[in-house]
Amino acid sequence: MEPPAGAMLAALARSLRAAPSREVAMGLIDDLGPLTVPALRKLAADLEIKGVLGRDPRSAVLQKIVEGTVGQRLRSEAIAAPDRT
Repeated sequence: MEPPAGAMLAALARSLRAAPSREVAMGLIDDLGPLTVPALRKLAADLEIKGVLGRDPRSAVLQKIVEGTVGQRLRSEAIAAPDRT
């Protein structure tokens, strides 16, 4: 199975970046169907995710996609949020 392209890729990118959690983002990727490791690497490249290496296993590629999209936003929000203690 091939990763999405064009308008579908843009919609996926928006959904991943807006996801409320890393788990939801992982679910969005899982909903694409059984993507091979090369297809996941292509998806990462299309989403402009940095740091995906050719030797990375499937789990590492998935984690890098999630962290490069929603994870980045969640970290920024956590840093910007006032201390809740």
